[in-house]
Amino acid sequence: MPFGNEMLLFGGVTTTYETDVFAYRPSMKELTRISRMPHGLCDAKFFPIGNSIYGMGGESASEIRAPWTLEAILPRNGAKRHE
Repeated sequence: MPFGNEMLLFGGVTTTYETDVFAYRPSMKELTRISRMPHGLCDAKFFPIGNSIYGMGGESASEIRAPWTLEAILPRNGAKRHE
């Protein structure tokens, strides 16, 4: 998901359903883990609305659709991100 000068990457699936959130900065070719989600998700959809990012749906396990909605409140300019 594009966000400012970076792209945010949420979850995914490897040998498990991932909880990591990464920021990718193309200008620096840098990928940094910036946070974690409370549940591992694959193929969820995320949307910026106001000062939050909302995530909906996706699979939380093989062939199990996630029933929850996630919200992350974005840091204000200059605020430090939490890992």
